[in-house]
Amino acid sequence: MDDAAYSRLDATADRVSAMADEALESAGLPHRINKVSNLFSVFLTDAPVTDFASASKQDTKAFSRFFHAALDAGLCWPQRLRGLVLLHGPG
Repeated sequence: MDDAAYSRLDATADRVSAMADEALESAGLPHRINKVSNLFSVFLTDAPVTDFASASKQDTKAFSRFFHAALDAGLCWPQRLRGLVLLHGPG
């Protein structure tokens, strides 16, 4: 991939993580979005997530509902503590 492709990927990740943040905020769900470059993870907790132990304390039942709602909307969100893999065409 060239620099332009990485720039598009970074911009897409920024948009998707912002959309997730807005949707979770609107739903009143406490959450953290940890992001590095174009990789991000959503955790349903109001506490900082810095390691496996803190990530494991998220609301797993709420995350299950979030996961299935995303899947129903056509977004394949990884389960558990993995990052998002997003394959999306232009636009």
